[in-house]
Amino acid sequence: MKSIQIFLAALFLMAASISVNAQGYANSFGWVATNSNSSSTGAAACGIQNVIELTSNPSTHSLSGTSALFPSSTGTDPTTTVTITLNFLHPVCNLKLKVNDLDYGPTSTPPTETMTTSPMFTSISPSISPAGPMFNNVAGTLTPPFGVNNTLGWVEFGPTPLTTVTLTYNRTVGYGIFLDSILYDCCDNCICDNKDLKLIGASSSIPSSGATSVDVNVNSAGVPLSKLNVSIPYYESSANSECIKCDPANISKYGKITNLPIIAGVTPTFTGPSTSGSAEIVYEFPVPTVVNQTISLDLQFPPTLELTCCPNSVDYCVKLGLIDKECKICEKLLCLPAGAAGSSSGSSSTSKKATSTVDQDNAKARLDGELEPSNQLQITPNPATSTLNVRLPNNAEASLEVLDLNGKNIQSKTVSTTSVSLNISTLSQGTYILKYTSGNTVINEKFVKK
Repeated sequence: MKSIQIFLAALFLMAASISVNAQGYANSFGWVATNSNSSSTGAAACGIQNVIELTSNPSTHSLSGTSALFPSSTGTDPTTTVTITLNFLHPVCNLKLKVNDLDYGPTSTPPTETMTTSPMFTSISPSISPAGPMFNNVAGTLTPPFGVNNTLGWVEFGPTPLTTVTLTYNRTVGYGIFLDSILYDCCDNCICDNKDLKLIGASSSIPSSGATSVDVNVNSAGVPLSKLNVSIPYYESSANSECIKCDPANISKYGKITNLPIIAGVTPTFTGPSTSGSAEIVYEFPVPTVVNQTISLDLQFPPTLELTCCPNSVDYCVKLGLIDKECKICEKLLCLPAGAAGSSSGSSSTSKKATSTVDQDNAKARLDGELEPSNQLQITPNPATSTLNVRLPNNAEASLEVLDLNGKNIQSKTVSTTSVSLNISTLSQGTYILKYTSGNTVINEKFVKK
């Protein structure tokens, strides 16, 4: 095993620079313990105090200069596979690890040292200081080129927020590696930065009964949630109007979630008086909880006549409202355009304390990311004191209803314009729903009277 080429002054300067401007964290592994299976350190960056924990199993690691050494297999430690894990108290983005001294070994044998990662790394890049030959990415495995020893380089994990990274190091007798350096950025809002929120197996083609199901991947990116709202804020039946069963008495039961899937042992509740379904279900976590789970939602949309010439189709959205323990809110709007099938995934948005913003994904979006007018109500101001200004999707004749959270109609009016002002001065303070209905299109948006 060769001697280590360790962390140089250039990286120390970079570490100081990054820490000072609070954009991220850069450091060596000079904090690891010797002959230990677990080491940890505080990591102040971006205005927060993170904790980084390094574990190795079954072999121990040691401090060598300013690097973490994972020594070679020996007679007393014959393990050929070592699991190396990095855990972070707070999620990190753009994680980079410098891996040093992966050796090919004798050319008469396969590579003596390789490494895989979970999650899989997104890219690798060469080390500048110190410089040296770089390992290759061979089908997701870090592998030295044929006959080349002492390879090193950066292993990069991209912008997805992470709280855990596992390195699986494969070694033989006489060979070991080093972790030289660690860099990462802090997530301003890790929930909203997360790209893993998505609809799975969704299809606009539904049974004539109007009953369908969709799986929703809910991932809080390692951030504990205190509350989660799941709702159907928008749907539009694309079926032929002559095929839709006319059922005015039950029209309010459509565009609803009809089941209560459990997350982390918590059963949600329907909003409103119904015990069989509502446009929104709410999870209240008694203890802030990290969520990474796929739930199956049963949905009910307008039925059609049971005729082969009357296929049923609907365009709808699922909204996720994720609220962390510090009352930061992020709302994700996952939409399925009519005629689509498969998955619709989320994109990032920016959220603020006690306020929220919404991004709509894989639906009818302009280049600036905003919804086209055909898919949303624009309400200003919100919260409002006396007057609510509403921009409508179009000038088609429509019904506007102000509902309380129990679904009770407080006021309503018929409109046929692209904008309208509503007098809400007589409403009590609280949260209400503005419901827009035009033909087969129904849109619900919340607003707050203060």
